[in-house]
Amino acid sequence: MFEAWRLSNLQYKTENPPNNQHNSLWWRQKGKFQSAGLIPEETADELLVVNLGEEENQIPVRINMPIHDEVNIIPIQPNKFSGNIKADNWVRQFIRWKNLQKICDEQACYDLPFHLEGAAKTWFEGLAELIQSNFDQLTTALKDRFENTYEDDDILLAQLPTEKAVEFLDRLQIKANNQNIPEHLLLRIAKKGFQASLKSVVVQRDPKTIDELRTAAIIAEKCHQEKESEKTQVSAISNENFQFLQDTINVLTKKVENLDV
Repeated sequence: MFEAWRLSNLQYKTENPPNNQHNSLWWRQKGKFQSAGLIPEETADELLVVNLGEEENQIPVRINMPIHDEVNIIPIQPNKFSGNIKADNWVRQFIRWKNLQKICDEQACYDLPFHLEGAAKTWFEGLAELIQSNFDQLTTALKDRFENTYEDDDILLAQLPTEKAVEFLDRLQIKANNQNIPEHLLLRIAKKGFQASLKSVVVQRDPKTIDELRTAAIIAEKCHQEKESEKTQVSAISNENFQFLQDTINVLTKKVENLDV
C-alpha cells in the first residue's frame, strides 16, 4: 500500500510540477533539452528523476545547482618591471597576461605603463607618442632598451655637490653610451639630476639636444657662481662695517668713562 502511494505521489508531482525557483525540470527529446517546468527539491542528494510512465525517449532530468555559492576569482596581474631583469622575459609574461585577459593591442598600450616603475617608467614617459600607442613597436623598444640588466641607480643619476655641470653630463653620457640610452631619455635624466640651484635655469631654457643642454648648464652654473660671489662680497662688507661700528663704540665708551672721572 505504501509503495502504491509513493508511485502515485511521484506521478502527481511529475504531472503537476509546482513553481519552485531552485530546480528546473528538463525534457530531453531527440538529443535536445527543452524546459518542462519547475519541480520541487526532494533531498539535497537527489540529482535525477526518471518518469517511467512517460514515453521512453522523454526523460525528465532535474539538476540541482548551488545558486548561493560564490566563486572566488583571484585577479591575475603581471609583475611590475623596473629594468632590473631582462625585458624580453617580462614582455613574454605581459603578452601571456594580455591574451588571457583578451585585451586588444590598443588597450594593452594603455595598460602597460601602469606595470612599469623606476627607470622603466622614466624611459616610457620619454617615448614618442607614436611608439607609445603601437604595441609591437612599444614592446620591441622596451626589449631593445633593457636588453642588459642593471640596477635603477645606474640610470637615475644625480649631480654630486662638488661636481661641475659639465662633469656630470660627461659621466651621464658614458652611462648612456654603455647602456644605449636614447638622447631624449638622457635629456630627461640630466634635467632631473642637476643640482637644485641649476635645475630651474636649465628647465627655463628648454634645451632640445645634448649640446643645448650642455650650454644651458654652463650658463646656469656661471649665474649661480656670480650670485654666490655677490653674497660673499656683501657678507664681507657687512662684517667690515660691523667691525668699524664696534671700534667706534669702544672709543666712545672710553671717552664717557673718562668724563665720569
